[in-house]
Amino acid sequence: MDYKYILEHMTLFDKASMLVGYRNMKTRPMEAFDIPSLIMSDGPNGVRKENDGDISIDNSVRTLPATCFPAGNTLSNSWDDDLLYKVGEQIALECRYYGINAILGPAINIKRNPLCGRNFEYLSEDPVLSGYLASKFIKGVQDNHVLSCIKHYAANNLEKWRYIGDSIVDLRALNDIYLKSFEIAIRESNPGMVMTAYNQINGTFASENVYLIRNRLRNKFGYDGLTVTDWGGMVHRDIALNAGQDLEMPGMVKENIKSIVDGVNNKLIDKKTVDESLLRLLKTIDATRVEKLEDESVFDKGEEIALKSAIEGAVLLKNKNDILPLSKDKKYVVIGDLFQNMRFQGSGSALINAKTLFDNKKAFDEMGIKYEYQPGYNQMNPEINLILETDALNAAKEADTIIFFGGLTDLSESEGFDREDMKLDVNQEHLIERLVSLNKKIVFIMYGGAPFEIPCEDKIDGLLYMSLPGECGGLALTKLLFGEISPSGKLSQTWPKRYEDIPYSNEFDKTPYELYKESIFVGYRYYNTVKKEVMFPFGYGLTYGKYSFSNLKAKLNGDYIDINFKVTNESDISLSAIAQIYVSKPESGVYRAKKELKSYVRVDLSPKEEKEVSARIKIIDLKIYDSRTGEDKLEDGEYIIYLSENVEKEIESTSIKLEGETLTSLPRENIYLSPTNINNIDKAQFEVVIDRKIKDYEPSKRPYTLETPICEYKSFFGKIIRNQMMKMGDKVIKDAKKIKDEKEKQRQIKFGTFIKKMMVVNCMRSLCFSSAGMLSYLKAQGLIDLANGKIFRAIRKLTK
Repeated sequence: MDYKYILEHMTLFDKASMLVGYRNMKTRPMEAFDIPSLIMSDGPNGVRKENDGDISIDNSVRTLPATCFPAGNTLSNSWDDDLLYKVGEQIALECRYYGINAILGPAINIKRNPLCGRNFEYLSEDPVLSGYLASKFIKGVQDNHVLSCIKHYAANNLEKWRYIGDSIVDLRALNDIYLKSFEIAIRESNPGMVMTAYNQINGTFASENVYLIRNRLRNKFGYDGLTVTDWGGMVHRDIALNAGQDLEMPGMVKENIKSIVDGVNNKLIDKKTVDESLLRLLKTIDATRVEKLEDESVFDKGEEIALKSAIEGAVLLKNKNDILPLSKDKKYVVIGDLFQNMRFQGSGSALINAKTLFDNKKAFDEMGIKYEYQPGYNQMNPEINLILETDALNAAKEADTIIFFGGLTDLSESEGFDREDMKLDVNQEHLIERLVSLNKKIVFIMYGGAPFEIPCEDKIDGLLYMSLPGECGGLALTKLLFGEISPSGKLSQTWPKRYEDIPYSNEFDKTPYELYKESIFVGYRYYNTVKKEVMFPFGYGLTYGKYSFSNLKAKLNGDYIDINFKVTNESDISLSAIAQIYVSKPESGVYRAKKELKSYVRVDLSPKEEKEVSARIKIIDLKIYDSRTGEDKLEDGEYIIYLSENVEKEIESTSIKLEGETLTSLPRENIYLSPTNINNIDKAQFEVVIDRKIKDYEPSKRPYTLETPICEYKSFFGKIIRNQMMKMGDKVIKDAKKIKDEKEKQRQIKFGTFIKKMMVVNCMRSLCFSSAGMLSYLKAQGLIDLANGKIFRAIRKLTK
């Protein structure tokens, strides 16, 4: 592609048109310059290829079949770099089969609170684990001539207010926690695209946030690739372009093309800025000009990799008296709707049409397991069903061992909305309590993308967390449950005992202004520092065997600290050990977490095998954001290095002295120096920390604007509009119930639920910009006028 010729000869209007999307998943082609469309697909746990690229998100979208891999939460529980590479590689091959140039993933936002509805898609609460796992996934994708788009940049840590909300976070936490996973992924793998988030960060939308895009992404991280909005994430096209936001998707909004053209003509946008963004888009298109793979054999390895991923991502949380593995020769009572209707993926834009589905029932039947099944509850209706419950209890009375299948459902956890609490549905809680009263042995097979409170945990013998295991989840479970393979996964997110144990739990998602008062003390950084007891700590996971670490050594080697140690399998079975390397700085002039993960390595071991293992800590990952200078700096002095099984279980430690600089916190940050203060900071104190006032949010403020959440429309016509918007999801659900194929029916019901709950917290601007032309800008303005009671003005716009 002759970039110089294109930039010199293409009209300003055509340049602007290319920077505003053309179809739901395509950029505008320009045949006169031999420029094809850049074709994208949702991810990141598989290819979501739409059957009709013009269908928008408010329709029941039929997608083409592809391998459904485990969700990001499950993949990260593997702590396996090589596995993430293989998943990325396979997704890239399937993209090429469908003629797709870029996959929209991985999603690497930090899991700040367990109630975030999209936690299942995110990798971890820790930026080092997220960043390095993501970089391997990206390399797997891009080594196969497909681009990876990391998302959602940045501080997108809740769903309820994501379209208009403001993540108010101090710069230390923003840089050391919420931007760090993106920084690592960019440094290690240079993804082809970066997707900006919907939300505001410290008062400015991500798509037009100069600090995030130009200051951090471009100047600090050195990123020279393409930036793209989340679908409907554009706010002001001209402001966003000046901030460094290249591509708007899905586009098809003529007013945004005009915004760029007028901006240049009125000298509000430099022509050079337009050309720089267009050049990045052209280079991105050029980088993916690879012949489409016509051979369907690209799917052959998908099932094998999906199975391996589900096995490695499963976490054995409890194994009282070695109840697991179970014997194949006994008969079991199996209880729980999630046995027969296995939840294997999350809902929302990542919903994959699985090419095959190896669920629990199929796996049990093919393995010849003797069992009696009772659903016990209905996952699509959280109410207690006494008939189902009684049948399950009667069967359980005759059992020696009960295998209970439960966890979070798609009605309680999905993209587009946050969970209301950390509890299971009442029908599951009630059933578990009654089963426990029978004094039987119980093994709980757990599903869901985030932690939940476990009823009667002390009276349950076995806990095996399958998370969201993908299309081969049933086969993976049987291999683990009956001892063909030992579980090896480790939690990539802390599992608290109760929701109240989470810092500022009572404030999460209550208003669009989300105050990150805990600063850097997210996840284990909080629990470990303040010594708060948890159900299962970060990095925790059991196996059926036993292994040990020994002989820890650390040596400075230029820009690295080389770590060496020995790992021994003391068992008669094959297993995998995951070594976690944490670092602390006991004597510090700035506030710090007690310890932080800085490296990890997964080691596969044969029976009784011993291995010498090496790992590395990058010195750059020991630097922290200096609030005084705005730069990352290495603090001078002694660092303690811990070889650990999890954040709370240290095996050995050593120390190393590093030459750096003397650092001190700003006076306004000193409140974090005492662990007792971390969860007791009020609004006024936080305003001192961030050095600015925070205005109070005024819900339902009139007049309504394009940014007002639809749930806040309280006027006569506003209520009508709100109700009509909600009916879109109801229609998808209603139509889904008519589908004869049970698999497709359930998939569409879940998608309709996502639409219904997401719609009311959306705003008219985002709905317009994400509708791929179905809701014009003029109509959106007309609806706002109508909600505000400006009837004649509304009629003029709506009738055009």
